[in-house]
Amino acid sequence: MGRMPSMHAGRHGYVMQDFLLTLLIVVVMAQILTSAVALAIRSMQYGQDVQDEIALAQLRRILIISDDFRTEGSALYFVNQGRQMTLRLVNENLIIQPGTQIMLVDVDSVSFLEEGNLIRCIYERKGIFHERIIALQ
Repeated sequence: MGRMPSMHAGRHGYVMQDFLLTLLIVVVMAQILTSAVALAIRSMQYGQDVQDEIALAQLRRILIISDDFRTEGSALYFVNQGRQMTLRLVNENLIIQPGTQIMLVDVDSVSFLEEGNLIRCIYERKGIFHERIIALQ
């Protein structure tokens, strides 16, 4: 008499195929997730750069109609519409005073340099220095 095949004899191959297919799906999804996280981190950094450029463009518009510029290291003094104004770092924010018009946020340090008829703003955020021309005298 011949041996009857067991009901479970063919299941080992089927279980192994299911396991390999599941493993393949998990590996592909992990790669997609890793790429998505890396992209999100890069876009967050890019977003900060865009916000900086928008804020600096607004600052330039204010300084275009200003005069009597004077720099003292970490502060820029100027007259805008007859009022003495100061641009300086306060609590990691670059602000215009009087008032509290915030121009840049999360800034570690800032300095202003006069070079000929240009005024440069050099600011540091997370160990990276950024230098931008903000005004013409």
